[in-house]
Amino acid sequence: MVTLNEILRDLFRVFTTVSSWVYALGLLLFVLLWQVVGERFWLAAAAGNFAPYCFMPIIPLVVLGILARARFALLSTIPLFALGAIWFAGYYTPKNPPTPQGSQVSVVTFNAYRNNESLEATINWLQTLKSDFLMMQEVPEWQYLDLRNNLSTVYPYVTINSTVDESWSNILFSRYPIAESSNLQSADNQHMQQRYLIMHDEIGEIALYNVDLALPVGRPRLSLFAGIVGDFLFGYDDRERDAEIRSLLDRWRNEELPYVIAGDFGMTEYTAIYREVAATASDAFRTVGRGLGGTWPVGEVEGVLPRFVPPLFRIDYIWYSSHFRATGAWLGPKLGSDHLAVLATFDYVRGA
Repeated sequence: MVTLNEILRDLFRVFTTVSSWVYALGLLLFVLLWQVVGERFWLAAAAGNFAPYCFMPIIPLVVLGILARARFALLSTIPLFALGAIWFAGYYTPKNPPTPQGSQVSVVTFNAYRNNESLEATINWLQTLKSDFLMMQEVPEWQYLDLRNNLSTVYPYVTINSTVDESWSNILFSRYPIAESSNLQSADNQHMQQRYLIMHDEIGEIALYNVDLALPVGRPRLSLFAGIVGDFLFGYDDRERDAEIRSLLDRWRNEELPYVIAGDFGMTEYTAIYREVAATASDAFRTVGRGLGGTWPVGEVEGVLPRFVPPLFRIDYIWYSSHFRATGAWLGPKLGSDHLAVLATFDYVRGA
């Protein structure tokens, strides 16, 4: 006679097997769709930004398969688990960055966030860092005045470039003289892009680029999920951002000076446009940093995500030309912004 425990055990095994294969086939279908249509289809392009998180269900499914002794279920999940482990290991394997030598350059990029209520903590942290260059985005006037007053001893040179309606600004704080500052965006563009010419004591002229590009979110095509994740999935539109980046790429490819590019790019490293940028400049965090490196959105800011959830997307970057060699890259702490800061240090490679 079949007992209730045996019936429940069989049902548990069937549930685990079906769930595992539905997930595995769904993931395979997504990969095939991606290979066929790539980013030409908006939903595939949007879902590609979540690529690492597509592997998250594997862990509970493998555990369920072991508990249920469902060999057929494990046949679908174990290979995916191994593939995901290999992929994630690449993010967390120590990079063994080179030992700093020669002329050093340190850079911080930070999207300050217009409603930041922790400006005092931000100032204290920046005063402690004492990096060579601090490039900030989306800084309202009231924050700028406090920042300048409190950071003047660390950064004697400052330049500010504001949006057309002066609602916020991109700012460069520098320990070295700023010989030139120019806006690169069109007059009616609210997404800021600047080039600065710096006179470094040891290196000479350096070009810095401070950018804050369009977030690839438009009007949602579907209203199934409210909030930023739903808007990102169903309102994904990367045309404006990609046009801005390609315009800048033309300039960076022809830049003759050693350069560093920093800011909020509104893109993840799983997009085609990222690969275009990576063909021109080097990504400091991916070269010498460790981890996924998510910088946005910080969960507790405006209740976007639960506090315990780390930033999901890496959209803030520091790029550099072949004149430099990255020696370190890491993320800053939570400072009241919906972004985390990114920090990087470089050696100057003479004659590159």
